[in-house]
Amino acid sequence: MSSSLLTDAVFWISLATIVVSAYKFTLSELYKSKCSKFKCCFNLLNVERNVIEEAKIDIENIHQAHQEQDNHKKDNVIIEEKNEL
Repeated sequence: MSSSLLTDAVFWISLATIVVSAYKFTLSELYKSKCSKFKCCFNLLNVERNVIEEAKIDIENIHQAHQEQDNHKKDNVIIEEKNEL
């Protein structure tokens, strides 16, 4: 029995994995780059972003995460002190 490459399931799964990974990597790099305009695939995909607002939202999320960590640390200290008494 000879199987061709096009009927091999492992080939298609591998190809799909590579395509999805490349897509995810591209999107994550575009988000990190903070480009305001992006054109791809002979202008089939045009993206315009409000980078200033996204930066403000990112900063607010970072501050909120730090505050939650600080609150969590304070809660742990209070619990430990009560256990020592």
